[in-house]
Amino acid sequence: MSNAALSANAIRVLVAGIPRLLAELVRQYALRHADIAIVGECRQPQDLPAFIETVSADVIVTARTADGVLAECQHALFDLGLPVVAILTDGGLEVYERRALRETAMDDLFAEIRKVAAPPTTD
Repeated sequence: MSNAALSANAIRVLVAGIPRLLAELVRQYALRHADIAIVGECRQPQDLPAFIETVSADVIVTARTADGVLAECQHALFDLGLPVVAILTDGGLEVYERRALRETAMDDLFAEIRKVAAPPTTD
């Protein structure tokens, strides 16, 4: 949708529940990235489950409000394992991903603890 020729390795982004102006900004910025393509946009949260079934996506980009992340996005994360990136009202981002690590050792456990508990970097 955002890039005329979707490469085989492009990251497929589904935009969901984002206000129109912000969604347009995301779409325009995606055009600058050959490895990222907006493959669909769902404005109404209740339509997201059916939309996910028809569009092949690698990640959902949504907005986080005072009420939190859309329940439909949480469903996609926890039931389908589809990562969610939420844009905050202050311009920050929250990244939700669900990963399963198999055949790990204690070193892997503590590496993951360090990863998720690491203090945020200031850029």
